[in-house]
Amino acid sequence: MPERYKTPSEVTRSMIQAAMAIDGRTSESLAEEMGVHVNTVYSDLKDPDKIPQGRLWLYFAVLGIPIQEALDGVANAFAYKLSRR
Repeated sequence: MPERYKTPSEVTRSMIQAAMAIDGRTSESLAEEMGVHVNTVYSDLKDPDKIPQGRLWLYFAVLGIPIQEALDGVANAFAYKLSRR
């Protein structure tokens, strides 16, 4: 069975979750700091394809994720997927 590769949205979700774990943040504390309802954070992490771009940058800013590194991670995952075709 071929290995399943993560989509760029799944990579982004993993980065957000890793940053939350490193900072010891819960979905509730993150939502409060972002000024959104906790259900928004739950929904975004459940279906990262539907995160609006503005809120995505807010996640990165609040969690201290360097945007260039995040974009590099997504680009690398995408390039790897293309190279395996």
